[in-house]
Amino acid sequence: MTNLTRLELNENLISDISPLSGLTNLERLRLDTNTISDLAPLVANMGLGNEDRVDLRGNPLSTTSLNTHIPALQGRGVDVQFGASKPTIKEIGPGSRL
Repeated sequence: MTNLTRLELNENLISDISPLSGLTNLERLRLDTNTISDLAPLVANMGLGNEDRVDLRGNPLSTTSLNTHIPALQGRGVDVQFGASKPTIKEIGPGSRL
């Protein structure tokens, strides 16, 4: 599994991402809509860098993750998406405005 370049683990109730620290070939990682708060394992993954993408939207990220871990990843050139989750079709519904 260490040769994985793309991994989609969105909407899986994942809270512990420590196994991802050793997947150094990842280029695209979807972790949106889980229960992740600690991003230290992603910072420890030195394979994540320039032009790689990580989607963390919809997770209850800790203050340390928001103020330290995300800027560290961005400083290495990782495109980190975080904040509120993207709306689903069910949430948008008829008559909604985007």
